[in-house]
Amino acid sequence: MEAVLENTDVGSLPLIECVNCVKTLPLRISRDLEQSSVWICAGCGVSFVGLAHPGLLERQGRLIRLHDQYFDDTTLPDIPVHIRRHIASLATRSALPAHLEKRRSERVYSAMVIQAIEMDRNFVLQNKVMKVILTDISRDGVGLAIPQTLSHNLLALKFPAASGSAIQAIVSVARQRDLSPPFIEFGCEFVARLGN
Repeated sequence: MEAVLENTDVGSLPLIECVNCVKTLPLRISRDLEQSSVWICAGCGVSFVGLAHPGLLERQGRLIRLHDQYFDDTTLPDIPVHIRRHIASLATRSALPAHLEKRRSERVYSAMVIQAIEMDRNFVLQNKVMKVILTDISRDGVGLAIPQTLSHNLLALKFPAASGSAIQAIVSVARQRDLSPPFIEFGCEFVARLGN
């Protein structure tokens, strides 16, 4: 996990402060030609363009969230319910017998569709939003079924909420296995929960 969060020479770059909330956000000002993202202050809703600061994001991620524009999946086709259920049932079949599977926390199984966007190791968004199947969730991470391979080991996720704003999180891919083509199951660990 440490290698994922590594970022060279960011300590000298200025952090972004929200003047409305009078809080220093876990964001830094980008250098020339660095690809940045639009982040929202979770306290007041003001937009900022910058980069997540890897050393602060895990502890202070609840102060910010990614702009909802990144998670717009209205042009993507839906994943039919019968496919979601089938893929989720395949994902629940562990490669190991139950008594050998070592888990830190109990998982809850699901077949919900959520949005995901790949991120590079510096928490910069890569590629476009994808619809993925959330196969399970626990205190420590999530299982995702994705109909493609990934180029990066970090994902920004958006979970629907019954009320209020949707929940966002950043996860790191810990393992993968093939399911039914083209779906691949990715076991992911939470890196940071973003504000909502």
